[in-house]
Amino acid sequence: MTVARSSILLTELGVFAEQASHPASRAPVDPLSQQVTAAGTAAVAHARRRLATRLPTQALRAADQYFAAPDVNPWDGGSRPEPGADVRELSPARRSSASDENPAIELRPFDRKYPRWAPFADDVAAVTGADVVLELLVADGERTAGEPKAGWRRDGSDALITVVDGAERFAVASTEPPDAEPEPELDTVLRAGDTLRLPRTMLHSARPAAGGSALLSMKLRRAPDWSLRHSAPRHLGFRDYPCSARVYRLCLRSHVPAGFSTPFAGWDPATTLLRTRTPGGLAVLAVRGTDVTFVAAGAVYRSSRLVLRVLAGIHEADGIRLAEVAERAGLARRTTRTAVDALIANGLVRIDALVGNEGESPVLVGPEVRSRR
Repeated sequence: MTVARSSILLTELGVFAEQASHPASRAPVDPLSQQVTAAGTAAVAHARRRLATRLPTQALRAADQYFAAPDVNPWDGGSRPEPGADVRELSPARRSSASDENPAIELRPFDRKYPRWAPFADDVAAVTGADVVLELLVADGERTAGEPKAGWRRDGSDALITVVDGAERFAVASTEPPDAEPEPELDTVLRAGDTLRLPRTMLHSARPAAGGSALLSMKLRRAPDWSLRHSAPRHLGFRDYPCSARVYRLCLRSHVPAGFSTPFAGWDPATTLLRTRTPGGLAVLAVRGTDVTFVAAGAVYRSSRLVLRVLAGIHEADGIRLAEVAERAGLARRTTRTAVDALIANGLVRIDALVGNEGESPVLVGPEVRSRR
């Protein structure tokens, strides 16, 4: 099939949170909208499957719901995870931030300082529909980084807290009587791989066991949380509180840098995989003739149909080569390459090195990071 280069249209129209038009709630009837919907379902399934190797089953099953009560979900994998390089091989500058008074290191947002964790954050966002904030807390002394002297604190959002290394004692309480210590409803020790589901606003305290610990905290900022915070998620384009969970999800941005593992210039289709940078999914707003208006990563775009077909084909795959995208879309490889280049330039698609190639991205195993090199 031959398609003129001029038909590769992709134009950003503005911020989705400021648009009056929203995706139709009824089931799509046109083939392109049906493809986009199916791609979103497949992308979430892929993210859930990847997370199933890193989080306890029960925690993952509950991840896309509000946590009604605190609960500990023990690691049910084949073996306990081991600490990764991001935990134990921290730079000297990071280690020097610890002191004898507070022998701990707190890294937030963790995925920005260690981008190899960014795909993990995207997977959590895709499954939960939440704006995800990752924090790594490493403690060798008597208390964890960030804990007040009294030992108790609250978070404004639900959180999944996974022990990456060592062991940590957690206590959770729902009330704080005047002039008295809170009465814990839950008091337990978590080991590597175990996850605590912590409801928002509940008092909690944590202390490392002998030998220290490393914790990965995943704060899940869901759409209604912002009204409790008395602020709007302006970093997602909102001037006011999100009007719905669906609109909020579509405004989620990728944690993965555009040039995550392979530079854009001169990328080789034979040695790279294509992946989307849209953890919140895609949605069609309007189809008119050969053009379509759609939303992705918090922005509204107008494109030719074939560009959205290419994007949907990449979104529904768990990493895909250019040749396979072209085959699925029924397009020539040259045309597909032009469309992909436009999608990369607009930050909607990224390229990753294939396994076995220099510069490849690492793989998350359990809550840790290991490199395949």
